[in-house]
Amino acid sequence: MKTNDAPVLSAIITLHREGRLAHTSIMSFAAAREITERTHGKIEFVFVLDRADAITRGVVMAHPARRPDDIVIEVDHGDPGEGRNAGIAASRGEFACILDADDLVSSKYFSCHLDAHSGRGEDIILHPEIVVCFGMYNTFGWQVHQPGNFFDKHGLFSVNPWISAASARRSVFESTPYVSHHTQATGFGYEDWHWNCETYARGLIHELAWGSAYFYRRKHWGSRNESAHGQRALISPSAYFEALHDHYGAGIRPETAE
Repeated sequence: MKTNDAPVLSAIITLHREGRLAHTSIMSFAAAREITERTHGKIEFVFVLDRADAITRGVVMAHPARRPDDIVIEVDHGDPGEGRNAGIAASRGEFACILDADDLVSSKYFSCHLDAHSGRGEDIILHPEIVVCFGMYNTFGWQVHQPGNFFDKHGLFSVNPWISAASARRSVFESTPYVSHHTQATGFGYEDWHWNCETYARGLIHELAWGSAYFYRRKHWGSRNESAHGQRALISPSAYFEALHDHYGAGIRPETAE
């Protein structure tokens, strides 16, 4: 492990009511951290306890993988976007990586992301190459590499091509923070989809960290995503939607647009 005290990457881990599931997730993140620190520098964990229940808080505070210089903050937002923003504000790394506390990552997850960021500018956002869903149902698939042949720039209007797991320079998350939705009260949801739309509209490029895999737990209950689906939530307006409106409002048909 390199001795530089400043973390090169901050893993933002948001927690709510994951309970004992959080233990396995933190073990997964810690294993990936240990492997990455051998060659890439220090990684800090930023645990964001957003209205976390007692079991979840207890798992974090007593976890053997939590280091004294890892950051723990407790907030009362009840919103994943606001929780992530709070974690970013508390973090110290050059890069930030968004994680959910009931999921798992491949052993070289952080290494793959840092390797892909190496020598690149501030306009790059990285997502895991492969997403494996498990739990309520089991599937796997490759995410979309924006510079590749399978990205449809009009598709963001109806489909979110990237899950919430993402990494970028911390300045990217600071300049384009997540928008809070409080879905039950507003009917708007999908903060990660909205963030993807906002960053794309601002010219950032969504690429894949080749070789990384994200294991996405599909829960039978307690999933904010499934709750939003059940509520028939809508994605809130974004800069991407405004650009489409301006584009098509000028009389340019989708099939002829560049």
